[in-house]
Amino acid sequence: MTIELEVLQFLHFHPLSNRMEITRGISNAPSDSTMKRVISAAVKNGFVETFGRGPATKYRLTPQALVTMPLNLST
Repeated sequence: MTIELEVLQFLHFHPLSNRMEITRGISNAPSDSTMKRVISAAVKNGFVETFGRGPATKYRLTPQALVTMPLNLST
């Protein structure tokens, strides 16, 4: 499973999580800069939306991601 998909699945079950919570919640946690790039790419692609600014930024899936994202039910 890719880091991108793992982040999306984590946000499906834990909406409004911050970057640190996402990093702790996935199995193969990348570096902080890699996590920033992964989340930034998901926002740019329209799968994740942000709430807040700076260290208080929270993330959740967009309705588009909820409909189109494949889910691994074993997680």
